[in-house]
Amino acid sequence: MITNLKNVSLLNIMGTFVLLLLLILIIVWFGTSGRESLTSGDYLWPHLTFNRANDVRVMLFKASWCQLCTRLSNNEWPRLKKEFPSVQFEEIDCDENRNLCMQYGIGAFPTIIIMKNAVPIPYKGSWRYEEMVVAFRDML
Repeated sequence: MITNLKNVSLLNIMGTFVLLLLLILIIVWFGTSGRESLTSGDYLWPHLTFNRANDVRVMLFKASWCQLCTRLSNNEWPRLKKEFPSVQFEEIDCDENRNLCMQYGIGAFPTIIIMKNAVPIPYKGSWRYEEMVVAFRDML
């Protein structure tokens, strides 16, 4: 009976140790996932290539369940593309690209980031088309 209790105690200790080890690994993994703030001077966007020094991109980070994202994607985004033909407009679906969105700290939807000369500028204005045009003219 004592031998059985020792085996059970040893298994409990080993199980607890394994769980703690897994917890530490998870914390280390997510703690070093490469998230940086948009204000960081060395903010990297490895999935983007810039062909010219004055290359400008406007990126809409969206989610399928977000009604405002759907409205922007279907209504304002095509109109903005026509209004600014020299600017590259991209849509990043965070449901399909979770790692990319997590890597760049996208936590609210929609999020628009303007990349000008490879420098990210978060858009913090209105979601109305007319006001977006004015803001983009000032920012671009």
